[in-house]
Amino acid sequence: MCKLYLVLVTLCLFGSSVGETILDGQCDEDFPLQADFDIEQFAGVWYEISRTPNQHQSGECVSYQFVYNNGALEVSVNTVDANFAQTINGTLEPVSTGSARFNLNLSSATEAIFYAIVDVLHPLCALTAICRNVSPTQKGVIFWKLGRDSAYENDNIHIYLDTIIMREFGVNASETMIDVDQSEQACYELPVIEEGNPVILPGQCDSNIAVVNNFNLDQYKARNFATVNLVTKVSQWRKTGMRGRRRMGRGALKLRIALFAGNTERQGFVRCIVQVRASRRDQAGPGTSSPVRLQNRL
Repeated sequence: MCKLYLVLVTLCLFGSSVGETILDGQCDEDFPLQADFDIEQFAGVWYEISRTPNQHQSGECVSYQFVYNNGALEVSVNTVDANFAQTINGTLEPVSTGSARFNLNLSSATEAIFYAIVDVLHPLCALTAICRNVSPTQKGVIFWKLGRDSAYENDNIHIYLDTIIMREFGVNASETMIDVDQSEQACYELPVIEEGNPVILPGQCDSNIAVVNNFNLDQYKARNFATVNLVTKVSQWRKTGMRGRRRMGRGALKLRIALFAGNTERQGFVRCIVQVRASRRDQAGPGTSSPVRLQNRL
């Protein structure tokens, strides 16, 4: 039987009930546990195949590294979230020798978390869960399906684990759990680029990528040169206005640049709309402004 109810939390998962399955009973000695649990056999790498959605765990390509150390397990939870790698470390302390119930201690959690292993089917699968008491008569449980490989070899393993969850907890796992993406794309980690080194990304350059037709390099250079000059002038005007703000009052400068690449008569044409708000001393009346339109061919 493969009933591994492994309480594994990557963050302080029990800060909220969001994503928990609320069940009758308590997280106590009656929680299903694996008999004759072999902690050293359980150690090693497990991949997360499915999980109960919860607000404290995000990302894909999740794996767990369990290392046996003097009767306990050291655990590293590795996740790739938006192509950035994350690792959380913790320890699993058995409540007694040979027990499949553990106290999970994480650096992100302020207290130990109920962690239980009910059954493991080596080398295929493990079913995991964490548990907390939400009231004197109810508990909240989050489930994980684990595998020694990043994917199950067939759907029969999913069916087998779903049957265990239904039998032991009365929960329809096929409706409450989501698959974890273990694809190459999901597991890709963005490289750390040192200054001065080239940026190298996976994949190939697409020769069919859409580009501008009939590209004119001279026109492109001329337009960019004109734009840079105009932006430079605007920047200088703004600095001048800031230096003379006490004397001139507030000023509002609005520029709109219209480039008409499709019309050779209008190429390089720039229209500037400049609106200057005078100081109170110079205003003809409250809220008045003096718009000035400038049209120049560069």
